[in-house]
Amino acid sequence: PYQTDLHDVNPNSGQDHGTRVLSAIAAEYQSSFVGTAPDAKFILAVTEQVESENPVEEYNWLLAAEYADSAGVDIINSSLSYGIFWSNQPDYPPSSFDGKTNAVSIAANLANERGILVVTSAGNDGPNGKVLSPADCAGALTIGSVTSTGSKSTFSSVGPTFDGRIKPDLAAMGSATVVVNGDGNIVSSNGTSFSSPLMAGFA
Repeated sequence: PYQTDLHDVNPNSGQDHGTRVLSAIAAEYQSSFVGTAPDAKFILAVTEQVESENPVEEYNWLLAAEYADSAGVDIINSSLSYGIFWSNQPDYPPSSFDGKTNAVSIAANLANERGILVVTSAGNDGPNGKVLSPADCAGALTIGSVTSTGSKSTFSSVGPTFDGRIKPDLAAMGSATVVVNGDGNIVSSNGTSFSSPLMAGFA
């Protein structure tokens, strides 16, 4: 994950999101830091193209979920969301965030129907932020972020879904969450990307 994560068009960009997310679950770093499920077994799938946000990444997610299903995976952690793009692709309309329209939401629902628990981050769009996909799925366990005192993180998306369902489902600490970065250092990070793997590890 270190090598893949840091492979970027700009090698100095510090793109180590996947490593930080994985560490929240899997790390066992001497006596300094332990993730929520260090003895679990993991299958890692690279679905993101870090140089852009493009709808093709949803299909990468779908292929990764199919592979995970074929390998007998019980839980998928998904610390990402789709619907707002950096490329020339238009953003998805709000009506598509109904949990069953966008490709990644369809994929997450299929995984859930096959008995896989999909744990996903709510998003970082703040108090007016609606959840994107796959956080909009009825069958996904969508995780928001709180601080160490239990207060809602200011950046955490609050929902509801476009069709009025309550999301996120739960919250975990995503403000100043302790993780391991791509250089192997223990640091803190902010985002629902880090509250989601904490809960996936507990699951």
